[in-house]
Amino acid sequence: KILPVLINCNVALNDKGNLVSSSCILRDVSDIFKLEREKESLTEKVIQLTRKIPLNDNEKRVFEGIVSFPEYNDIQLSKLLKIKRSTVTAIKNKLKREHYFATHKIPHFTSIGCEMAIAVSFRLNPTAKLQKEVASLIEDINQVPESVYLIASGNNLLCIQMTKNLTEFKKQMDSLIASYKTNDVIAQSKVHYFPFETSQIPKFLNFSRYLSLLFELEPQPGSKKPKPKIESFTKKEKQIFYALVKYGDLNDSEIAAQTGLARPSISQVRRKLIERGSITEANVPDPLKLRSELAVQNHVTFDFDDKQKMESIRKHIESDPSTYLMLAGDAEIISLHLYNDYSSFQTEHNNLMTLFNEHSISYDNFESTLYPVTQLKKHLIQFDPLVKKSLGLSTSI
Repeated sequence: KILPVLINCNVALNDKGNLVSSSCILRDVSDIFKLEREKESLTEKVIQLTRKIPLNDNEKRVFEGIVSFPEYNDIQLSKLLKIKRSTVTAIKNKLKREHYFATHKIPHFTSIGCEMAIAVSFRLNPTAKLQKEVASLIEDINQVPESVYLIASGNNLLCIQMTKNLTEFKKQMDSLIASYKTNDVIAQSKVHYFPFETSQIPKFLNFSRYLSLLFELEPQPGSKKPKPKIESFTKKEKQIFYALVKYGDLNDSEIAAQTGLARPSISQVRRKLIERGSITEANVPDPLKLRSELAVQNHVTFDFDDKQKMESIRKHIESDPSTYLMLAGDAEIISLHLYNDYSSFQTEHNNLMTLFNEHSISYDNFESTLYPVTQLKKHLIQFDPLVKKSLGLSTSI
């Protein structure tokens, strides 16, 4: 048996510095250690209770259902979850009213003519006096029509953009980045290109597996999406396409009232676009409402030609429940993850590093950037400026 003790030793010296006497007292501090452990345990419980999501079991099941099956109506969700339709409707309205999620209509980027995804990451200057300029940079990036997703936290910023004209877009972004580097707002920037001819987007704002893990529910399989192609749209279809994306959280009647477009036309075009896969719906949870602590950007590079190794890494990242956005190219992967706490991130990080070891891949091929959720400066999701520009619409609705 190991006994924790506190040792207190004293010595007495004469005028010449020689030892005269010494004493040593050992004190059993088992009770103190026990109290310390109990204190740590109670502190952890308080933290867990503070971070506990205030939803009951049915509310968690419905929340996961509307994220996994955003295209389902209340009747379909009721049958799937085996919960009364009226209960599903009440919970869904509560979650929406309390801003647990936001509904987005996401265009399929190739169907509107986009040819490339671009991830631009920034390391911002942490100097306090530059915070106003940092806010200005974030706003300027928001104003770029190609910007569809942006997350900024602490001194890091990541923007995902879609473009159909790389030359024009690059000129615009290069000018923006150069101006803010001159003002010492941007300490470092990196640009990653993912041409759709050689790249894939396996996940885009997909949080269903994360919610299943967070709520300790059996993962839902999700619905299969059709593979769209580049399409031509009539003028009326373009207007409705734009309206659906701009007012993603409104129903057809509300969009008609907002825009003056005919409700039957909106419903007809919406069904057509969804059936073709030109538009998909996503219910995106608010990470603050989920009490999540950390969003993480991972960057993996492939400086080797072993396709089997590459595929193993891709599959691991795609199957990770924390992964909600992933751009996968021939030579690199950018992925975004959401974690309940730092220890969850550390566990998955170690799992990925173990896989690197198994395949003899250097750690130099991997980089993580952390975005603490409580320090979020901006979390933006927008598609209407991109659709408006890509479809050549001159006026807003």
